[in-house]
Amino acid sequence: MNIKPLNSETTENEINAPEIKKEENLDLKTDEALKVFHNEKGFLLFRIIIYLFLFIIISILVVLISTNQFKAMKITKLDFHWSWLILPIIGLTFLFIKLISCFFTLFELNRGIKKFKATANQDAALVMIKIYKKLIFSQVHHNWWAFIVSFYTTIITLIIYGLSKWKLTQEIINNSIPSWVYFYTIIGCILGSIFIIWLIFTIIRKKRIIDISHYFGLKISQFDSFDKQKNQLNRLYLKWFILTFLFLLFLPFLILLIIKKVRKK
Repeated sequence: MNIKPLNSETTENEINAPEIKKEENLDLKTDEALKVFHNEKGFLLFRIIIYLFLFIIISILVVLISTNQFKAMKITKLDFHWSWLILPIIGLTFLFIKLISCFFTLFELNRGIKKFKATANQDAALVMIKIYKKLIFSQVHHNWWAFIVSFYTTIITLIIYGLSKWKLTQEIINNSIPSWVYFYTIIGCILGSIFIIWLIFTIIRKKRIIDISHYFGLKISQFDSFDKQKNQLNRLYLKWFILTFLFLLFLPFLILLIIKKVRKK
């Protein structure tokens, strides 16, 4: 009589099935998490390319201005003043800082990917929560800075236009601006670039937030303080904007008062 052992192949497969299934799920989560990590790396490389492109374009603009090539190309008959280099140099400084920051982040991300491959899946949640938080706050910063820069660029442009029509300052302004076509083109490029960059980065950042929420939503949902911190940051920016706007609004009156006092003396 052939007696089959209690630990038959069928029974053994049934016992090990949940364990195998658990391992498969773990591998699937790991692959998905790694995909998110690689997406973050791809976006970071995209940012580096954009910043490098803008850095090269502005550098060429600085060279053209400093060597007075616009006059040589007969775009204008006047020499460019050194003050025209202020905004491009500020832009180059900003882009240089962003590039350094991106390269450091890229180094940390590569190190994080290697570490994640060698550690448990649970460690991914902590890393992605940090990235998720950074994305939320980055969007708040980006929204406000895009609005503030666009707003004040428009205000300054209108003020310069108004001063160019005012008899007392008309000659000074017209002599300071060698080409109004160039001036309005630069302003239009600045405002257009701000909007395009804001739109592209907002869409990409939204996609990244959705991906992280999808794969690590259970962990992230436990941190309700993110919304509170986001609201606090928005209120802080609003207060700062109102204060700076009021200061700039009353600044001309303060200047006029100072001029009157100086003339009286």
